[in-house]
Amino acid sequence: MKRELPEVRTFTRSLIEWRVAERDQKCTQAAEWLLGELSERMTPLIGRAGYHLLLSRALKKAKEKHPVLAAVRVERNGKTYLSGMDALQGEGDVGAAETLLSEFIALTARFLGADMAIRLVRQSFPDAPPLRMRPDSEKSTDE
Repeated sequence: MKRELPEVRTFTRSLIEWRVAERDQKCTQAAEWLLGELSERMTPLIGRAGYHLLLSRALKKAKEKHPVLAAVRVERNGKTYLSGMDALQGEGDVGAAETLLSEFIALTARFLGADMAIRLVRQSFPDAPPLRMRPDSEKSTDE
């Protein structure tokens, strides 16, 4: 079983925080919007079926860690293909939304390669904060 890369989780957290601050949204709304925007960039490369497959797999993996996602389904619901995200309200839902987006980005990196995945994300959100490779607590003192 592959473990999640900490830099993907950190980057995902910064993307969600950026969107929440920019639009005064809940974390779950921010994650759903981010996934929708990524679908616009990725669909020309991998097709709607490919995007649907990656999102379905990411949701399955996220549900294993966050049962609160049980009601969320991948469907053709606008550009995000998700239904049920609006029902998420609690504190634990922030982690669930973050995990879903992290799993999606990690799977994209495995499928397209890390460089291509990061480039797609950065091109999709040019105003987002720069990628932080490690949490601040893990930085060495010589940086």
